[in-house]
Amino acid sequence: MNPLLEFEIISKHRMVNHYYPKLCTALNSLEEDQLWSREAGAANSIGGIVVHIVEHIRRNTQRMLTPEIRYETGIESTFTDLNISKSELLALLESTFR
Repeated sequence: MNPLLEFEIISKHRMVNHYYPKLCTALNSLEEDQLWSREAGAANSIGGIVVHIVEHIRRNTQRMLTPEIRYETGIESTFTDLNISKSELLALLESTFR
């Protein structure tokens, strides 16, 4: 088997069957007000960290499908507080992993 193809298959399996369920379980254990709260002024919210993960997955999926894609900027500071409900955040996560 092609090593790159094998890596992609294993990576997809781990993302969908290991990391996604654990992330959903962690989010489901939180109260709505915990998603977007920050412990300190410059700290990221849990929801913002999830948005960052979603963007990371989205970009890497696009690169796998279209290797010539290049992005103008990185996502180092993409921790956007969307202030959406937990169910909306979980739906965003599900659509990204799907």
